[in-house]
Amino acid sequence: MAYNGDYLSCVLSIGGKGGGNQWVYKTVDAIGTVDNTDYFSDGIKKGMALGDVVTVIKVGTLPNTSPADTTTAVVSAVSDAGATVTAMSLS
Repeated sequence: MAYNGDYLSCVLSIGGKGGGNQWVYKTVDAIGTVDNTDYFSDGIKKGMALGDVVTVIKVGTLPNTSPADTTTAVVSAVSDAGATVTAMSLS
């Protein structure tokens, strides 16, 4: 499935230049798809910035099913074409 901006929400904005937003994205896509270059095609328009944290919640179907997996990612690149995230290791 492709990116759907209706399921991307900024849940916390603390400002700053080093990435100050916390996002939640619900999707049927695996993290291996979500972390493709410029996956978040309207990321700049929505306000995504380098260093922002994105909680990616994988579900079986949209809109509302129980989470199958959750991954924490960080915005690692932004361009006019979109935003890219990289899964974080929390060790």
